[in-house]
Amino acid sequence: MAIKIDHSRAKEALYDEHKNAKEYANNPTSRKWKEITDQLSALCPRGKSSTFIAALGTAILAKCVNTQVDTFSLLDREGSENAYSARSLADGVWAKERAYLGIDIGANGANPLNNTPFVGRSRIDAIENVRNKKGKEYLFSSLHQLAEINTIEEAKLALRGFIASRAKNFNSSFKVGENAGDHLVTKSLAKAIDDFVKSKSEDGRRAQAAAAGLLSAIFGPSQIEAGHINDPDRRFPLDITVFKDADRSQVHTSIEVKDKPVSGPELLSSTEKVLERGLTNVLFLAVSKNQKQFDFEREVNTARDLGCRMTVFLSWLEFSNMCIGLASEDGPAVVGQAYREIGARLEQIGVSQEGMDLWQSYSS
Repeated sequence: MAIKIDHSRAKEALYDEHKNAKEYANNPTSRKWKEITDQLSALCPRGKSSTFIAALGTAILAKCVNTQVDTFSLLDREGSENAYSARSLADGVWAKERAYLGIDIGANGANPLNNTPFVGRSRIDAIENVRNKKGKEYLFSSLHQLAEINTIEEAKLALRGFIASRAKNFNSSFKVGENAGDHLVTKSLAKAIDDFVKSKSEDGRRAQAAAAGLLSAIFGPSQIEAGHINDPDRRFPLDITVFKDADRSQVHTSIEVKDKPVSGPELLSSTEKVLERGLTNVLFLAVSKNQKQFDFEREVNTARDLGCRMTVFLSWLEFSNMCIGLASEDGPAVVGQAYREIGARLEQIGVSQEGMDLWQSYSS
């Protein structure tokens, strides 16, 4: 039976979650859907299937009113159980309100879902023959995940993450200029990280953000997934996952960040977790000032015999040299880029405002 979405309730949810968007990092569901939206945005830039972003945002908004909606529906008369008019919701709420809130939904006209390849379709999963196959596959995967949401509260948390990803005027608590950090060289960047992490751990959040930001300089931010401390929704075995390409279909390396002393048996235990997932590359960052074991040759050899390549870094300078040396961008400004990437990760991972202010103090 077709479902009629109350547009006034949808508008209320949209405005409520826009107010809450700054708090997205405090909730694993919001963080998850921000990351999903970030990834879809990377795969669907303007001019390359960006309407897929509007489709995801509309389905999330519909879920905030009625969790029973078919997330692949475009028209309420298309015949499937729980069909609803996504086109009507996009026209009546997103198109009318998004500009006032400063949200870019990818397709920003009066009829967001009346574009190719949606024209003439009554269901999203009826779309075929699109050039952007990776974007389409990721949208479909995201809509399948969205279909599993069964409470209004969870749907609103997902909407909060979507807004945090797409709001043009979203005010981050970490604010620096576009050239911030360009005065740094690798050694001074590593010292700043070392001071930053040692001044307060925040349960490992500061170290994790620093490592994720540095890795972004090599692979690009879209290929780095940083888990969250004590996050029950973590999908991968260790703190950070590096993917081989932007569609995240294959894992390159799993990374554990330790700002507390670590021993050989702990490294091997984490390596076993990686192997259980069918992954074969693991990197450990053992950067505690109280680290006592420095020779991990035995553990590296054991991991090799198990079929896994293990690499251990024992200082931020060592790790920074590797990341900056292999960075995808040319020239000395890549160090500043790494500094800014670290800043971008602070809020995502849930570092305190005190921590963000400290990291900002290194910007010039």
